[in-house]
Amino acid sequence: MALNCQQRGPLKRNGSHQAARVPEALFPDSFQVDERTLADLVLFARRYSKHLKYYNADNQEQGTWLPFFSSDITVTLAGLSKTPVASFLALNTGLQDYLSDAPQPPEADLKNHFKLVFHLPLLLVVELADYFAKLSDQHALKNYLRQLAGRDLETPLRDLLSYYRGAVDQALFSDDPLDLGDYNTSFDELDPRIQLPTA
Repeated sequence: MALNCQQRGPLKRNGSHQAARVPEALFPDSFQVDERTLADLVLFARRYSKHLKYYNADNQEQGTWLPFFSSDITVTLAGLSKTPVASFLALNTGLQDYLSDAPQPPEADLKNHFKLVFHLPLLLVVELADYFAKLSDQHALKNYLRQLAGRDLETPLRDLLSYYRGAVDQALFSDDPLDLGDYNTSFDELDPRIQLPTA
């Protein structure tokens, strides 16, 4: 006996069509014509000022416009805000993972990795110290940063320097400055050396 079945299937959906699958990258809000931040633009102006000649009141060339930008608090704050801390931390994590996971790497490779573990934090501190030195002694930020460094950096830096001296004394690596020729700085994927980030 044939009966008319009025019961529909439990799955009710319209399906997926091409218009519903538009990648987010194609939406107008996903990018801007100029995606640089204010800090990026300020630092660009500082770099560009090195190429602009300054003429004094007697219309004589007297250096460049760089001193005007180097002494400005806006440039210092922009530089501090754009310090590549995340790149340094990511590379440092990768170096520590390599040193703890690698089964018997070549000695030269191991020395280069180990040397970077010490040098990266110091390079970052040097960059921050350059910006700190440009701040006026009367500026409230300078006193705040001095307190912050005393509270958060003094002990780790002292420990790092003592480890570094111990590594040099044990001849784990030489006390020479970093030689970028020992590292991959060209983003060549076939280069087996350590890839340093652009920062």
